[in-house]
Amino acid sequence: MKKILFVMLDGVGDPEIKYSALKRAKKPNLDMFTRLGRGGLIGNYLDEHPDSGISQFVILGYDIRDYPGRGLFDAFRVIEPREDEIYLRANFSTVEHITPKHSEHKGHVPEKFKVTDRRAGRETLGLENLAKKISKFNIEGVKISVYKSVGHRLMVSLKGKNLSTLVTDSDPGKAEEFVNIVKPKDKSTSAIHTAKVLNKFMLEVHKILRDEKINKRRKYPANFILLRGPGKWRYLKPFKEKHGLKGCIIAGSPVTKGIGKVIGMTVPDIKGATANSKTNLKNKVDAALKALKTHDFVLLHILGTDVLSHDKNFSGKVGFIERVDKEVFKVLDNKLDFSDIVLAVTGDHCTSVRTGMHMAGKFPFCIYTKHSHFHESKKFDEESCKIGPLIPIEEFMEEVISFL
Repeated sequence: MKKILFVMLDGVGDPEIKYSALKRAKKPNLDMFTRLGRGGLIGNYLDEHPDSGISQFVILGYDIRDYPGRGLFDAFRVIEPREDEIYLRANFSTVEHITPKHSEHKGHVPEKFKVTDRRAGRETLGLENLAKKISKFNIEGVKISVYKSVGHRLMVSLKGKNLSTLVTDSDPGKAEEFVNIVKPKDKSTSAIHTAKVLNKFMLEVHKILRDEKINKRRKYPANFILLRGPGKWRYLKPFKEKHGLKGCIIAGSPVTKGIGKVIGMTVPDIKGATANSKTNLKNKVDAALKALKTHDFVLLHILGTDVLSHDKNFSGKVGFIERVDKEVFKVLDNKLDFSDIVLAVTGDHCTSVRTGMHMAGKFPFCIYTKHSHFHESKKFDEESCKIGPLIPIEEFMEEVISFL
């Protein structure tokens, strides 16, 4: 039986054609695979701003109703999650403290903080030490631990009685907005209690971070942490049991690696896989080729396209796509026999290079194996792939497997 190599270019598509880096980029190898195989579009309407965690979970063939929360996936980057804890993903961020009028308190942390940079400029100076300063708290009987993850990212765990994942995010999703107060999503005492604890926790963290000397040396002070994506351990059917395929994930992204671990896939650590545009593509491709020898399904995840979209760096995104074409797709063309391999290439969601946000919408895919006779699309971009089928993200895994 053939094997599947699934290359996921995170956030590669853009909801606005005029901002399409795929149209601007010169990518002869990816265009060739699209021209010789099946090109089309995937529709991701899971949410107005679909998260990578839920998008990747669903594109791998899992039901959105079974989604355990992104916090669980990110937790795997730093610890072995437990059934009795709740996990949230977090960012070091930069905020401006604004003294509000009484009428302005509604809906936000009372002291009112305006977010000037959600990721503290992606600057890593001093973050290891800052994470240690805020590593342990005990608030209203809840033990809170903070762990440093990749770059500006953190993971927060809560352990105690009467806790719930049914709380809102404090992250407003973009700069120049105010930090949201964490609210319960239902009227349960556990959700109310958890929201209260998290709001107190954020303020305690800010009191520590705002006075740290290292922040005076940073362009963007890491003086706050934003919280989102609460999750909790739950059993999910292993990937091999669900699809009949032994799977492996090659990635630097904490959430992608976490998904792989939760669903029982092999998840090796790759040297130089940085989860940004400086990632070592050679090492990742070499790891993917090696994994194909012992696995039926290999997901090669590349996050740089999403990172550059968040940074609103159009030219950087174009250049990175061109680099991926040379360092990934040209190598795959030279080294693989596509009589035995099905190559699937797509994203997980759209990320607007204009707004820097994840957006609901359509993005291109191609599926190629030798002797496939579709030839609908000439190039891999949002406009060229319109001629092919439009497949809901929930059905894409089934489409890929059908090529076996």
